[in-house]
Amino acid sequence: ALSQGLASNTGIANSFDQDVAAKYKNQLKDFLSDEKKESAFSYSDMENISNKLSIPNASLKDLLVRKGLVSDLSKKPINPYLEKIGKRTAESRITTALFGSIGITVAGIKIDASDIFDLLSGNGTSVGDKIGSKYMEKQLGTGDNQIINVVQSPSSIIRNCSMANLGANFVGGVLGLGTVSLSGNFYENIGGAKIEKVLNLPSNSFRGGNLNDLMNNVGPVAFARAFELPPANVISSDILSDLSMKSSTKQHSISDQYKLVESKINYLDKNNSSLGSATKINSKLKQNINNLLASNFTNSAPNPYTSDSSTKSVSDFQVANSLSRVNSIDNQFGLPLGITSQLLTGKISPDDYRHLVADTVVTSIPTINNLGGLLGIDPATLTRVDAVANLAQQINFCKFDSCNYTKMYQGFSQIFGLKLDHKLGLRDGSIGQIIASPEKAAATMLLSALNKLDNSLDLNSAGDASFTAAYAGLGGPLPYSDDWRNNTPMKFRETDTITTGGGGFIGGSAHSSDRWQYYGGKIGTQLVGKFLNRIGIIATPSPGSGSYVGKPETQNLILDSTEKLVHGDLRVLEVTAAVKAAEALHFYSDDQGNSKKLPEYYRVSFEDIYYSIMGDPIFEQSYIDKATDNFLSSYQTNDGNPNPNLTPLSSITEDGEMAGSPTDTLYGSQCPPGFTGDDCYLVNPMGPNNSYSTYENLESMANDNASAYPTTAYDPAAVMQSIQSNPEATEALAQTQESARRQADDTLHSNLLWRMADAKLYQVDNNIPAGFIKTMYSGNGVQRTIMIVDYLQNALHNVSINGVIFDKAEMGIDIYNQITSFMQDPQSFDLDSLLKNGDLDKFNNWASGKLGNLLGFNLQPGTITSVLYGFKSGSFTNDITVPGVGDQVKSLTTIYKDWAIGKITGWADKALGLPSGSVFTAYSMYRNYAAAREALFAAKNFGSAADVTNARANLDSIKASAIAFVVNLVFSKQIGQFENAIGLVPGTGSMLVTMLISGFNPVSVAIFVLMNLFGVYKTVITCTADGYYPRIDQKPDPTVSDNSSLGTFSGLNPTAKKAGYIQAAQYKNRTLIGDVLSLSERIGDQTAIPSQIMTGRQEDVDYWQYKVDDVICSKVGGCAGTRAGLWVNPQTTGYLHIGF
Repeated sequence: ALSQGLASNTGIANSFDQDVAAKYKNQLKDFLSDEKKESAFSYSDMENISNKLSIPNASLKDLLVRKGLVSDLSKKPINPYLEKIGKRTAESRITTALFGSIGITVAGIKIDASDIFDLLSGNGTSVGDKIGSKYMEKQLGTGDNQIINVVQSPSSIIRNCSMANLGANFVGGVLGLGTVSLSGNFYENIGGAKIEKVLNLPSNSFRGGNLNDLMNNVGPVAFARAFELPPANVISSDILSDLSMKSSTKQHSISDQYKLVESKINYLDKNNSSLGSATKINSKLKQNINNLLASNFTNSAPNPYTSDSSTKSVSDFQVANSLSRVNSIDNQFGLPLGITSQLLTGKISPDDYRHLVADTVVTSIPTINNLGGLLGIDPATLTRVDAVANLAQQINFCKFDSCNYTKMYQGFSQIFGLKLDHKLGLRDGSIGQIIASPEKAAATMLLSALNKLDNSLDLNSAGDASFTAAYAGLGGPLPYSDDWRNNTPMKFRETDTITTGGGGFIGGSAHSSDRWQYYGGKIGTQLVGKFLNRIGIIATPSPGSGSYVGKPETQNLILDSTEKLVHGDLRVLEVTAAVKAAEALHFYSDDQGNSKKLPEYYRVSFEDIYYSIMGDPIFEQSYIDKATDNFLSSYQTNDGNPNPNLTPLSSITEDGEMAGSPTDTLYGSQCPPGFTGDDCYLVNPMGPNNSYSTYENLESMANDNASAYPTTAYDPAAVMQSIQSNPEATEALAQTQESARRQADDTLHSNLLWRMADAKLYQVDNNIPAGFIKTMYSGNGVQRTIMIVDYLQNALHNVSINGVIFDKAEMGIDIYNQITSFMQDPQSFDLDSLLKNGDLDKFNNWASGKLGNLLGFNLQPGTITSVLYGFKSGSFTNDITVPGVGDQVKSLTTIYKDWAIGKITGWADKALGLPSGSVFTAYSMYRNYAAAREALFAAKNFGSAADVTNARANLDSIKASAIAFVVNLVFSKQIGQFENAIGLVPGTGSMLVTMLISGFNPVSVAIFVLMNLFGVYKTVITCTADGYYPRIDQKPDPTVSDNSSLGTFSGLNPTAKKAGYIQAAQYKNRTLIGDVLSLSERIGDQTAIPSQIMTGRQEDVDYWQYKVDDVICSKVGGCAGTRAGLWVNPQTTGYLHIGF
């Protein structure tokens, strides 16, 4: 470190000129390379470095001098220790020299140069302990350094002692005691803790056989301040002179006078030359206090308020205040009147007084039920822990010097553990188990996590139908392995069974069935029957019903999840998070706050979620099989040297996009009117067809994928034999299969993404057809056009467009009924007659006006007519001649030159709030990128060097365009609208488009879904004027509240927030005026009277006028004609002015 510092242009070297630094560097290198060299530097150089860098000379010698180490000292055991200490000291000093006095404050902990050295050298544990412990101290409200004593304790005994102290402090806190020491007589410590908190004295200081002992423990100033002894008698003029203070005491309250004196004495204590003066002043103070107490002043003090106050001195008022203070202390401790006076007159000792206070505190110790409530711990939990339940009894035993400290320590230690369990949301006893057996921490924490998981899924963690029971009965995690080629991400040990007879794994019960089947089946049944149904997650019907025979059912998938989770596959936690998040998709509120339920055909199924995260081996295998068939067929066709088509990618054309059939649908799409099939949802005015199977739709996707792999006949055995003899072909086949598997996984990921996005869009416009997002991003022009037909069908059924209700009379009731009939059975409906009588033109004009704003572009005349005729005829590209009608019905491709590649995708741009053309650009890039990636793969395996170069250049070009597109989109102001339209987390909208471009990278999809759809959230900020005014020198007391009765208001609604802020400010202003007017009464200081208060509202002046006359005007000879009292000043509308 020193060598590097000397070599640098900053740090250590900047203390020397360049030549000197170079000299020191060379000398240091010589020393390190020559083991026989006794010293790195000469004596004078060592002195120079020490002085320049403020590194002790001894530390440098420890590190840089070998004198005597080669011979005698090298054999002594102490030498390695000294070397280590010297090195660590030098390292710390050198780091300080490098970084100077740099410091970072984290959670109240100052991270200094030594800590920075630890972090830079990879030893951040100690720094982390400090930060984490300080944070936990703040969260739990413990004393300083109490948590780190537990964290860094070298043994379980010390850890338990530290935990016991924390537990005692928790109990002390709820009893109003503050810190309670467990050393000495615990019973009397309770009394001392109570006294120390009330009188604001140092912890464990109130003790002694007489008052002099007590004053020595707490200090004379703290003693006088605690009992509010009259400063006029305690702080004599000679003391004021010694402290260079003014002789007048009228301008300060009693408490402030003692604080000023204390601060002066503390300053003298820190200045060694004045230490004698501080000791001398403390001695004078003690003497003055003893003289005052010996005068029996509390019994002889006159009442200054019953005679002419003008003849009374300041001392008279202070003595009367002290008498009031002494009596109030008796009340606060529940002592008979006069006990505190006996303490001050020496009739009882501080130790006896402490014992009397302990009697009153212990008598008030709450029952176990109340104690649990105060600690925030379930009383039933405390009752189950014997050491805690018997704690009050053990404390009482201490009164008679018969404490069982072992049981008390156990009780307090367990209270701390239970409190920390509660704070962290862990199972009761978890922290205690970790402290006792750190090696079992992982298992203990996993059990707690599973317990929380059970609670979130409505499972009873105490019963067999729970993840907790499964984990406890199945023996913990197993090693993880990943075999991507064989699609076995997890390998498990052989499943064993619970034997009949003998003890079982849970509560002694035995089950004669496979353990996984038992626990997993229980969990699956419970989840399917209750939880999934409650939150709207769709589950497959029972096995054996109709077309579902032989298909996986939800219950079995849950069983499989249970097995994986209890063996450490944390992907299952993602599944459960998605299941919980689906509830927010399925049940939502509209703009008016009405509760809504998502239709079943838009909902996410358990299979959608499970397959997206966990994969589906059967689905993946179908992709692998098709890719393998294609590879083997091509390999045989080209005599072992396949030469795939490496021609440049074809561009997207209008004709190509519109060439498909209107009956072509994508998975997740609504069935077009009059069409049924397993790959779409049947929706009609009578309601949706509730039959649903994710697995059948996955088969449809697999079939779509198969069409992309043309295959000719080949001899499997012969081809495989040839490939196995060719290492390059063998690896190429393996890569082909892996690429297909990843493509299948991408499809499963995107499937969930499409469905969740549709669910969000439906909440914006309930006419949006199911399958809208996928169709717009990956469908062709025909499939997108069908979406318009579906939208119109839904709009007629819902009597609304774009969320706005319309009147059927706007288009004509008869026309409405006619178009509705067409939607129900388009093939048999006589559309020509509707065209001939002009009703179709009327509907076209009405729909064009309504849909123009929705679609994001102005519809040309005849567009809707063309859509309906194209759908009925089966072609959107052919003009149609209708007998008896003069003009032909023009097709969409005749009306528009860019319907598929420009216009229809504008609908998605509009719905998602994207710049015009964004969706089509993303679709083009998605299509071209996927094709270019496959072309490069083929070229690398089977093509020439030129083929590889061309394929690489083409892919790079597409990537460059994609990056430019995404960057432009990210910085577009519309991105926020896009995110808001489908409920995305701000800032993640660009991720969606990036995923579309990159062919759905699984990691990107996982991040996107987790950030947005698995973590659906709503930000709510609730504000209130309620609060409290804590003392400046104490932590807020949670039992004291300032309740305004104003209630709460939204912090996100500008109107409500403004009104709420005004109300809160007015309330706080009025309350503060009242507090100031009551100040003298509350603190017992007759001199703490405000003379002038200026506010901005007449209402506050009127409200407090009765108090002003009594508190201010009567003390200053009247307020009339003066600026005294409370009055309105237009200049103080933004603040409150208070003068004393």
